[in-house]
Amino acid sequence: MDKKLFMDLAKAIPFAVAATAVVWVFILLIGFNATASEPYGFYLRIPYFGGAIEKDDLVQIRNPAPGLLGVTEEHLLKTVASVNDDGSVYVLGTSPDSFDSRFFGTVSKDHIEAVCYPIVTSDNLETFSGYINFVNSFKEKHYE
Repeated sequence: MDKKLFMDLAKAIPFAVAATAVVWVFILLIGFNATASEPYGFYLRIPYFGGAIEKDDLVQIRNPAPGLLGVTEEHLLKTVASVNDDGSVYVLGTSPDSFDSRFFGTVSKDHIEAVCYPIVTSDNLETFSGYINFVNSFKEKHYE
């Protein structure tokens, strides 16, 4: 192999690895909320491995009652309304008809998957219509 080519590759590989890592971080840590329970949009999701959860924290929980009221989403984005002495949390969405603790009760901290922070949000789902159309088109081409 040519020495110059080898040196160029040696310089490019760390950049390629770093760029790939950034893309994977984006894919794994950024989520999109398309339900009215919380504002629509993109959220940074920091995985939860235990520790303090406080009132008003925004959390992603594993649905504690899949199928109840026809709700089949695996993950729910909710605001912590209260933390009980036993560590369980009462969660609410911002919408009056949100599927939350009013329907399934308190949830243990074991159901918390991530603490979330809004990046770009809106009260209008149409704001993200281009993104939604792109995702739907991608799914149709590659998964259906």
